[in-house]
Amino acid sequence: MADMRKPLFDLSQVDMQAELNSYMPGAGLAWPTLFPLRYTPTLDIKSLEGNDGIPVSADVIAFKAKAPQKIRETIGAWSGQVAKVAISRAKDEKQIKEYQILRSYAQSNGNPNVALQLVDMVYEDVEFCYNGVNYRAEDLALQVGSKAEIVLKTVNNNDVVTQEMLNFNIPSAHKTGVKNKWSASSGSDPLGDIIAGQRAIQKEGFSRPMYAIMEQAAFDKLLMSEKTVKRVSPVVLTATGLASSDTLTIDLVNTYMRSKGYPQIIVIDSYVKQEARDGSQTTYKPWTEHVAVLSPTPQLGWTWWSDVPQVSDTDALQAYRENVKITRYSELNPMLEVTLAEAYIMPALINRQSLYYINTVTPKRTCNDQLRRNIGTALSL
Repeated sequence: MADMRKPLFDLSQVDMQAELNSYMPGAGLAWPTLFPLRYTPTLDIKSLEGNDGIPVSADVIAFKAKAPQKIRETIGAWSGQVAKVAISRAKDEKQIKEYQILRSYAQSNGNPNVALQLVDMVYEDVEFCYNGVNYRAEDLALQVGSKAEIVLKTVNNNDVVTQEMLNFNIPSAHKTGVKNKWSASSGSDPLGDIIAGQRAIQKEGFSRPMYAIMEQAAFDKLLMSEKTVKRVSPVVLTATGLASSDTLTIDLVNTYMRSKGYPQIIVIDSYVKQEARDGSQTTYKPWTEHVAVLSPTPQLGWTWWSDVPQVSDTDALQAYRENVKITRYSELNPMLEVTLAEAYIMPALINRQSLYYINTVTPKRTCNDQLRRNIGTALSL
């Protein structure tokens, strides 16, 4: 760490910490709601899940009799490690010189506009790197939420070899297609698919899903379905006097769903931008567009985090904002002013047995279809 020298810009430990304290973790993003932060003192994370379904009823027993002990069910477990997330940005020698010229001008002239420009130059990289960590948290969390796994690929993790890091093993019975694709406005029944999923989970004795979480594109198709309009039309007529897909809103749909005890819809519309080593950028949606997830709560899991260690014997400035560590330092050859953001994070699901994944573009396979496939396979042997 000998190269991590004192910053060349006018910035103190107190000032940088105050700047970080003004930031809200995950502001404007989905992950703080779906996967709020939860601390772990180690890099290893593990969760043993108990029975998250309908409570077992108590026994009626005689007075003075000993209460019978019930079985403590264990549904399953997952384990993994928090991942290190890091992003840095540097100002080069030309930008450092520009800062020094502006600083001299501000000191001699006292122009408040120049002073504000200097403040922006000091802190813009701090904000950029802090936001970069938060958007990576968004990427990982929405992957887990919509896929029940994290897969790092070149497109979404700069030049890292593709590998499956963590799979939460959602029961195969809780992953289903639909009778008709949601894009087929005249034949699909998105709300019917959601209602059926809720009933399927409850019938198995698990916690009743009360939320349906989906991407904006899937919700747009839900609104275009003729059966959605038909189901919600009494609510729409009361509110607007008209009943068509053009008059449907998420509030009206949720009013109908709430009146029936069906899941409330939560719409995700989040984008992430990834930059490759060559500087090219790719913008994508981390939530799988054709997947709707039913859940007992709006929270799908936790974003586990652990502390990034403090570096000793350095003149670099180091400050923390909850799960994010910011380090600011300079290098002399070449001359650079560097801002580094780091975090140890990993999103993980909870209530796995009560989650229900609906693929809105894949036809549901019926028992007869399966039977025919089995017969066809047998005949070909």
